[in-house]
Amino acid sequence: NAPLVSLLSIRDDANPLVVRLGNPDLKAYTSQSTFEAEYRDVRSARHNFHVSGFYAYLHNRVSEAVTDILLMAAEIANELGDLNAAKGYFLPVRERAFKGHEEAAEAYVNGISSKEAMFNAIVDERAFEFCGEMLRKGDLIRWGLLKSKMDEAKAEMFKLRDLKAPYDYMSGDIYFQITDDPSEFTIYGLHRGETLKPSGDWEKKGEYITKTVDNKGVESGLYDDRINGIYMADPEQHMFWPIFFDSITNSQGYLQNDYGYDNP
Repeated sequence: NAPLVSLLSIRDDANPLVVRLGNPDLKAYTSQSTFEAEYRDVRSARHNFHVSGFYAYLHNRVSEAVTDILLMAAEIANELGDLNAAKGYFLPVRERAFKGHEEAAEAYVNGISSKEAMFNAIVDERAFEFCGEMLRKGDLIRWGLLKSKMDEAKAEMFKLRDLKAPYDYMSGDIYFQITDDPSEFTIYGLHRGETLKPSGDWEKKGEYITKTVDNKGVESGLYDDRINGIYMADPEQHMFWPIFFDSITNSQGYLQNDYGYDNP
């Protein structure tokens, strides 16, 4: 019943981070029982794993994110009922995100008091940590949360568009200002208290959040069909893409679509 992954050491300083993850079960299959991750780029959090021995034919290299592994380890430990171990894996990820405010990260993790609370924290943290990295859909599918989370997103977008709580502090207008660096600009109007025009040279985008029709009468922004179009078919049934008809036809009867999709 040993954890699938045990964290042996972690270093986060000016040098490349080296994380060693040991698994006792690997000893039967490889000549070394340690995976070595070299943290080449802190910003992209991508890593190279090197394994020698019996599985050398697996190209001897797999690219993975240390933060992904830590959160998976936290999830495993939590499912096995070891909340303290789950917190130990979870905390370094939160501290990295809250660099300079590590005490807030530690207080947050210390406040997680149950298996359910830890699971919900992992669900949220993976959304933050891997935003834009094409992992979210797979996570939500394996948790059985794809449709419920998409419905939550739709509800939040309607609230934002209509400036209902928790977005009722906004005016709907935004202002932006180009900085000295032409590749950067500053946005004003999204934070609490930013409801009046700021002083200085700013360009205004009126009703930027609430507008659903442009000056030519064309739907734009967060109009109803755009929000509802987050999904068109039931995600619980159609969570995967169908097999293309050409592939089915060329398979000479070996392939067919399931999940309610049509077949040629």
